[in-house]
Amino acid sequence: MIRRLTPRGIVPQTVLFAVGLLIAVQIGSIAVFESLRPTNFTLFEPSWLEEHLPELAAGALAQPAAERLGWLRARPEAAYVNFARDTVALPDAEADICPALRDLESRLGQTLSTSVDLDTARARGPGGPGPRLPPPRVLRAEGTNTATPPDSCRPAPYFRLSLREPEGTWLRIETPRPFTLGPVLSYLIGWLGMLLIATIAVAWLGFRRLVLPLTALAAAAERFGRGLDTPALPRNGPREIVAISTRFDAMRERIRRFIAERAAMLAAIGHDLRTPLTRLRLRVERVADPELRGQLSRDVDELETLARETRDFSAIAQARGADDKVDLASLAQTIADAHADRGDDVAYHGPRHAPVRGRPDALRRAIENLVANALRYAGHATLRLADSDGELRLSVDDSGPGVPEAELERILEPFVRLEESRNRDTGGTGLGLAIARDLVRGHGGEISLENRREGGLRATISLPKSA
Repeated sequence: MIRRLTPRGIVPQTVLFAVGLLIAVQIGSIAVFESLRPTNFTLFEPSWLEEHLPELAAGALAQPAAERLGWLRARPEAAYVNFARDTVALPDAEADICPALRDLESRLGQTLSTSVDLDTARARGPGGPGPRLPPPRVLRAEGTNTATPPDSCRPAPYFRLSLREPEGTWLRIETPRPFTLGPVLSYLIGWLGMLLIATIAVAWLGFRRLVLPLTALAAAAERFGRGLDTPALPRNGPREIVAISTRFDAMRERIRRFIAERAAMLAAIGHDLRTPLTRLRLRVERVADPELRGQLSRDVDELETLARETRDFSAIAQARGADDKVDLASLAQTIADAHADRGDDVAYHGPRHAPVRGRPDALRRAIENLVANALRYAGHATLRLADSDGELRLSVDDSGPGVPEAELERILEPFVRLEESRNRDTGGTGLGLAIARDLVRGHGGEISLENRREGGLRATISLPKSA
């Protein structure tokens, strides 16, 4: 199941790996934050606030402005609270404040004759307000009453008292907010979202640029495997990709030289056989026995046919002309009509037009070889052209003896003849199908053979469509 869901491309796989690594790092960060969250903090009971806040506020306002913070920081309460000064009042931290502390806020304002704002966050109780905090190991502020307060005024883990100073600024007396995972988690989720978007975009563009040379290499290998000429690969990308492209081009040139040398050798053999075959034919004519002379003449004819088709095969391997737009349907119809005019049983079924890119003479030769093969062994041929999945498929059917399944691929090789299924008296050298396959592969296509259910052989030419 996991393997089916995993993307197949190298770019999606790499991006998925980077995103997974990023998520794992963020989960680890959240775990570290959670482990560092304190479990001990002080709860300030209303009685402690009633006792200490008026003294701190009145004492601080009685000091000169420059000495207020220093005086506050020297107080024992500085172990629990912080002191700061702001130019503007801060918004309320907690709108819900118990009546006793609301009364304390009012009394402080009247006593000090200034604006006073007291905010608290109450400890989390069943259904009560306040921040979500872990179960603390409660440390009571010194001098507080340890009796359980009423539900309406529970101990507060946080408070802030804001006093308007005569100079117009605001003096704050407050405790640091206890660490909670909620704000950190929200921040991490937002940060993770932005980081994911940036990572996916950058990784996709970056890795796609790295993979483009590999895509070009795969396309070049596919075209070369089909016998098509391809230009040299571009030398760009990482050093390893450039090395692969260089070695691929070198391998392609070595294969081309090997094919050219083999074709030249075959052409030379076919050409050099002409002279001794001519002498042999002249000597056969001097044989007195008519029956022996006829047998020798047939052997010489077969050798000449073999030499001629060997030359043709080597010429096809070396020839690579310019491609043009060819109407495969018209070409097949013309071949069928030409054979029908000669009295052969050849018919065509299919569309009237089907354009492909290629060389008309080469495609004509390939189709002619398949039709000749069908006529030789079955006495008739039926051509059918169809459009299938972006390619044109031209099949040549016959109702002859067929070919053993194990030999269907081998029969396409040069000089292969199947004596058990094909009668030698029908002639042939075993090069017709090989030549047809090389011609079709030179157009980026392929030839396949299969036995028909109703009997006979089907040879199918598959070619890419032309726009």
